[in-house]
Amino acid sequence: SVDDGATWTEVSLGGEADFHALTIHPTDTNRIYGLDSQALEVMRSDDGGTTWKKGAQVLARDILVSPTDPDRVYVTTTDGIAVSTDGAASFTVDEAMPRLFLLAADPAREGRLVGVEDNGAIWYQTDSGEWVTGGSIEGPAQAITVDPTGQRFFAADDRGISVTSDFGATWRPVWER
Repeated sequence: SVDDGATWTEVSLGGEADFHALTIHPTDTNRIYGLDSQALEVMRSDDGGTTWKKGAQVLARDILVSPTDPDRVYVTTTDGIAVSTDGAASFTVDEAMPRLFLLAADPAREGRLVGVEDNGAIWYQTDSGEWVTGGSIEGPAQAITVDPTGQRFFAADDRGISVTSDFGATWRPVWER
């Protein structure tokens, strides 16, 4: 889409891939990664989605490219967060990270990660890279993001969209169903 989502044009892979999650590198916008749920693999495009390369096979829920390194990719799996440093050709579970099922990067803090466990607990990385837990989300989150200033964390769930500025200690509805 070139008009804020009002209209869409198919670029590639129509009927060939079933992307359930996509991530784009913030400074190299031609670098896109997607989770193909049909093939259970990560795919990568280096030309804005026109062509795609098959990557590692992995059963994952969410995918995120590091904002500081276009070859560093995170996926959330039942075994924990798996990390690729080779552009999604291979992944290794990082046992030091919490078992999150949704991930986002905090653009104001050099891409430090923020995520949600399946029980709703919010985790975030401190400036030193240490993982700490914040508050929690009521019910299962479906999507999360951090605003560009790093001041607000948004979560979408069955009730709508809510925002927190204290890593989940308090929430304010932004949009309700």
